Amino acid sequence: DGAYRWFLTRCVPQRNEAGDVNAWLGTSTDIHERHQAARSARFLADLAETIRNATDEAALLGQVAAAIGAQLQVRRCLIIDIDTAGDRAVVRHDYSSDLPPVPREYRVSDYSVATRAEMEHGRPIVNHDVARD
Repeated sequence: DGAYRWFLTRCVPQRNEAGDVNAWLGTSTDIHERHQAARSARFLADLAETIRNATDEAALLGQVAAAIGAQLQVRRCLIIDIDTAGDRAVVRHDYSSDLPPVPREYRVSDYSVATRAEMEHGRPIVNHDVARD
């Protein structure tokens, strides 16, 4: 599938009586999940420290959005206040690597039914297609 994975590879030479290498014996162990778990734990610890040391809410939102965007390797990460009853969404912070800014306020009803349902349950939204969602 073309995906990269983390492996731990170890090998040792097999030598003949003259000391020349005539073969290699080795193992490769897939450690991808372990590596990803450690990376996630480091991210959460760093984020917790950032939050603990915060003194300014606006600056903190910017730091959190940037950290999440970098961790997820996305082009944009928004922190939005959502009022589904009032049909209103207000962008509190827009982290973007190379995209133009989004409107600061818009209607919740502009989203798809599935996305609005996620909002109403307070779940994070991952938007893969802005034309559809």
